[in-house]
Amino acid sequence: MKKKNFPFYPFAVLMVSLLLGSCASHQLPERTEEGSKLRITQEINGSSRPLMEELNTYTAVYALYSGMFIGLNLVEELSIAEKARIIRSLYREPDGSGVFARIRLRDYYERGDLHIYPTFFKQPSRHIHWQSDAIYSPITKSPMRGEGKILEKDAPLGNVQDMIFLKDGFAVRIFDILSSEAELEFRKNEAFLNLADMYIHDGRVDNDAQIIPLLEKAARQGDKNPRIPYVARLTEVQYFLYRGDYQRAYEEMIALLEETDLQDQFYRTLLKISYELYALCDFFDNSPNGPLREFEDFLSSPDQAWTKQLK
Repeated sequence: MKKKNFPFYPFAVLMVSLLLGSCASHQLPERTEEGSKLRITQEINGSSRPLMEELNTYTAVYALYSGMFIGLNLVEELSIAEKARIIRSLYREPDGSGVFARIRLRDYYERGDLHIYPTFFKQPSRHIHWQSDAIYSPITKSPMRGEGKILEKDAPLGNVQDMIFLKDGFAVRIFDILSSEAELEFRKNEAFLNLADMYIHDGRVDNDAQIIPLLEKAARQGDKNPRIPYVARLTEVQYFLYRGDYQRAYEEMIALLEETDLQDQFYRTLLKISYELYALCDFFDNSPNGPLREFEDFLSSPDQAWTKQLK
């Protein structure tokens, strides 16, 4: 597997970087909302079953949010309801392997629409591979927005794509699988934030007890980079979501909101990402038929969010 085809990084690194096939199938009607540029066509050969209930909700949401929505620069282009539709559509297991959905976003490129093709594999291990026709630029570290094209495997550049492995109740991106070499490197360089991020998202529970102590150490590294303590607190929100502790995640979100300079685009974007991770997890866990509030609505009335869990 050529690394150039998977241009993604741990979520903590992604947040900091904000600054700096075909198969025979029965095609179901496209689901859309009035005025939406998003189209999701499900192609199911036989029956399928939803997977969200058997997965840790946070890891399922995070795996697509970090890889697809951030990787394709869709955080601002998609509504939170559209993000939820994509997540719900992709976490389905068909009877057999193969392409099971097609996603199209109109006018993504200067000349054309974005296309994403998710494929489900049962062997050698259960995983979802999605590939877009967006071409990744190693110079800008983002998708090229001229036009889209599926490239050959031996092309000098690669398409934006990802793999999500489904194991032991977790959804784990290929780049979040625990790497002993990276683990040693992070410890050597006292990269506590990166190490905590790895432990949250690696699909293992044997290192979970180290996450909070690592984040506490990261919070004291403001002398290295004044933004590290803030990102450490956002990562703590993610940890609480991973553990299903919505009340503590909510309380930390409110505290961060009160301290965030919303005129600073860096902090505003990071807070929006954390809010949407929270809202999407809450939606799938507690109110899958209820409304989803946009980030701007949260900013205008944060005390109205998630009151059900706090009663």
